[in-house]
Amino acid sequence: MLRARAQHEFANNAVARRAVESLTNACWGGSGITPLFTDRGVQALWERWSRACDASGRLDWIGLGAQILTSVIVAGEAFVILRVDESAPGVPLRLQILGPEHLDESRTDGSTLAGIRYEGARPVGYWLFPRNPALAGAVDSVYVPAERCLHVFRPLAPGATRGVSWLAPVLIALRELDEYLQAALTRAKVGALFSGFVRTPDGSNPLAQNGAVPALEPGTMVRLQPGEDVEFAREGGFHDEFFAVVEEFAVVGPPGQEPGVDAVHRSTVP
Repeated sequence: MLRARAQHEFANNAVARRAVESLTNACWGGSGITPLFTDRGVQALWERWSRACDASGRLDWIGLGAQILTSVIVAGEAFVILRVDESAPGVPLRLQILGPEHLDESRTDGSTLAGIRYEGARPVGYWLFPRNPALAGAVDSVYVPAERCLHVFRPLAPGATRGVSWLAPVLIALRELDEYLQAALTRAKVGALFSGFVRTPDGSNPLAQNGAVPALEPGTMVRLQPGEDVEFAREGGFHDEFFAVVEEFAVVGPPGQEPGVDAVHRSTVP
C-alpha cells in the first residue's frame, strides 16, 4: 500500500517528481559514478562495457544507475540480476533491473519468507517474476540465487530485510500540497472572470431575468442606472511566502543543492 501510494505520487504529482529527480541528480549526477583506471586497456574495456551493460539493450551505465536509484527512492528497493551473455563482445556481464513488484511475496515456506530464501539470517536467493505481473498477467516466478542478484535498499532498522520508500514521511504533505496548488489554480481562474456587480439603493437586482442571477463572464459590464454604483469582484490573495517555498522546492530542489549543478562523483581505480 505504501509503495503503491509513493509510486502514484511520483507518476502524477509534479512536486514529488521534481523532488525525486533532484535527489537522483544530486546523488548520481549527470555522469553517474564512473571509475577511472590507470590501465588504458582496462579503461577501454570498461567504457565499452558501460555502453552495453543493460540486458534489455536500452540504457547505458549512467541510465541504469539513475534507474536503480529512482526505484530505491520511490519504491524503497530494486533488484539487479547479473546475467552472463557469452555471445556479448568484451565483458559478457549484463545487468537486468527489476522493481520490488517483481518479487513473488506469495512464496513462503520453512526457509522462505515473502519471496526471499534465508539460511539463518542471510538471504541466499529470491523468487522473482521475469516480467511485471501487473502487466503480463499470470506468470510463474523463478528462483535466482543471491550471488546472481543484488538487492539494493537502505535498511532503516536493525534486521530490516526490505526497503521503504524514501517518500513515506512526506506522502501526506505531497498530496495536500498538490491539492492546494490545484485549488489555487481554480481560485485564480475564478478571479480572472473580471465582472462588475450592480448594486441598487433598495437592494433589487435590475439585471435579473425571471429571478435568474447573471452568470460570471470575463469583461461583463452593464450600464448603471441613476443612484447605482458598482462593486468589482476581487481575486483572493495568495500566501506569497508559501508559494516562494514551493517554487524553490519544485524548481531548484531540496535545500542545500545548487540549481543546475550535477553532483558528479568519480573514483580512480588502479
